[in-house]
Order: sequence, then structure tokens, then C-alpha cells
Amino acid sequence: MWRKYDQAELLTDLDASLGEVWNWATRMLFVYVKGSYIDTHGQSHEVVIWDQRVSSREEAEAIVLTSAAKYPMRSLNLGELEGKEVTITLGYNILPIGGLLKWRTAVEAVKTIMPQKYST
Repeated sequence: MWRKYDQAELLTDLDASLGEVWNWATRMLFVYVKGSYIDTHGQSHEVVIWDQRVSSREEAEAIVLTSAAKYPMRSLNLGELEGKEVTITLGYNILPIGGLLKWRTAVEAVKTIMPQKYST
């Protein structure tokens, strides 16, 4: 059965430098931007809207995102994103040559309000 849902195509403008987190034990960084919101039932939802693998210190020093998000933000129910506060966060994972994966948040979150009405 077809289920209706909300979908938002977010535009982002982001410049980040993560070169300082790169060291001799870093194999790769996995950088991502996520949007999170709380639904009408009080449950928190997080959606990755952009990601990129970074395999060198040089790439990590110049991360630029100036277009539409790679993935749409979708809610589970129709009308759920209308007027909701969405928090946008840049995060990254450090994939070491050996050892445990480390999860980090790169910058302070940015909050935005979704439109009350939008086209379908």
C-alpha cells in the first residue's frame, strides 16, 4: 500500500576544515550532515542529508558543500515536517588504522524552521 510522507530538499552552504583531527593513525574520515527533528508524538528523528569520505589531510582541510543535499529529508507521516524546527549538524567519524571508530560533532548545530505550507 502506498503511504504518503513529507519530503524536503534542503539547500546547504558549508565550509569546514577538519585537517586538525587528522594524524598519523587516521585512515579516513567519514563526514556527514544530519537534520534532526521531534515529531508530533515527541519522538526524535535524525536523517543524514549529505556525506563524504575523506582520505587525506588535504581533503579534510577543504570540505565544501554548496548545493542541494545529497539525500532528501523525509518524515514518516504527511504534514509532519510543516513548521517543525530542524537542527542541522556537521559530524564526522574517525576511522583509524587500528582501534575503535570515534564519533565527533564538528560544529555547533544550526536550527531552522520548516515552512508551514509547501508544494507537494
